[in-house]
Amino acid sequence: MRAIAFHLLTIGLLAASGCGSDASPNLLLIVVDTLRADHLGAYGYPRPTSPAIDALASQGLLFRRAYSTAPWTQPSVASLITGLHPASHQVDRLLRVLPESADTLAEVLSRAGYATGGVVSHWLIGERFQFDQGYAVFRETQGGEETLSTPSVTAEAIQMLIGLVEDERPFYLFVHYFDPHYSYRHHPEYGLAPSSAGRLDGREGIWDLRALDPPPDEPELGFIRDLYDGEIRFTDEGISRLLGELERLGVSDDTWVVLVADHGEEFFERGWLGHTRTLYDELIRVPLVIRPPGGGDPRVVQEPLSLVSLMPTLLDLLGIDAGDPSLPGASFAPLITGVGSWRPAAIYSEVDRYDERAGQRAQTAAANSKFPTRSMLHKQALVEGRWKLVVDQLGGSRELYDLDADPGERNDLADREPQVVVRMIRQLEAAIADARESQLPRVGAERVQTENEIQRLIDLGYVTP
Repeated sequence: MRAIAFHLLTIGLLAASGCGSDASPNLLLIVVDTLRADHLGAYGYPRPTSPAIDALASQGLLFRRAYSTAPWTQPSVASLITGLHPASHQVDRLLRVLPESADTLAEVLSRAGYATGGVVSHWLIGERFQFDQGYAVFRETQGGEETLSTPSVTAEAIQMLIGLVEDERPFYLFVHYFDPHYSYRHHPEYGLAPSSAGRLDGREGIWDLRALDPPPDEPELGFIRDLYDGEIRFTDEGISRLLGELERLGVSDDTWVVLVADHGEEFFERGWLGHTRTLYDELIRVPLVIRPPGGGDPRVVQEPLSLVSLMPTLLDLLGIDAGDPSLPGASFAPLITGVGSWRPAAIYSEVDRYDERAGQRAQTAAANSKFPTRSMLHKQALVEGRWKLVVDQLGGSRELYDLDADPGERNDLADREPQVVVRMIRQLEAAIADARESQLPRVGAERVQTENEIQRLIDLGYVTP
């Protein structure tokens, strides 16, 4: 059967959830690291970076204003799989471990009788940091900063998918792709990037680019973005192979497919390359595409929502009781099914980082570093309709933006709209207080032990060289 039309989706959803059928739908959750929404064709980007993702969006729902809970991987993914804000799950600084007391999506689905599998390509969300909770099978691929990981992620995911289908229970498969994260690699087969531009040839480390004097000019910035686009296209090809296998195995009509990013990327919009430091939309407004079993007519959802609501939404769509009424995010399943009412929860993001120069070698090098940085960051952002508030708790600044009139967040209206600022600060404080009420016991930071791991954090741009 081809696609179910969205006006019939409710009937299919009820059947898939067990009302009128014993079958339960499967779930394939794809997370692409460092993927900006505005570099995808489905979101209006003019370059051919994402044919597979665009095709997926043409068969389901595209969410234009989905917000991550944090501008970097560990806290954002922790929120995706627990339904908790960083202030609650406490994976809020580098090298924090996901508490065992966290009830992950994989654990909930495993208790509901699902076969579970996960494939990740970033060691910071691997077994060492307890992101494997609830998976019967969990694989960490080789790849990351210096090598291309999409082929190995796709191969592992396909093998895992075959095994999950053979299990004959409903399955949940989590697949994490990493390649759009720096370092960017050349992909000449797509014709998206030249071989060089100005002072750059694509072999520069991220700290070398950050230290360029003078800063990158427009052709050089274009070259960096071109390389990034090539990495997206390369990753998209892996996603295409994975979705093709879903079809080949005959389970596409029984599977919810969700594609989302953990965060975006800065290209010197604020004088910085990478992520982790700010809460502007280039980092925290991320792509979210949800395709129902068998596909459906395309729809665009304009309402802003937080990805802290993704876990309760997915459980609703699968007909699974989360077992935890205290989850802060309201399920947005009504936006998908048209059944019930949806009341948005507070949409807030945060960054609480300390540049823990992991190990004596990194600490010594930092004393003479040519990259002076603020090691402490404590910022929050709140989105309410057209308004966005950004608060720097340590710097003392408050910024207000009208996202409808100023999507690039260049015109700070805090002085002109003090009443809006006051109201949103109260909302933000209430949201943070609620998150802290459900705070899990903190697990101490796991220190990096080897020089190789220290260097990997430096290469990622997370630790100052």
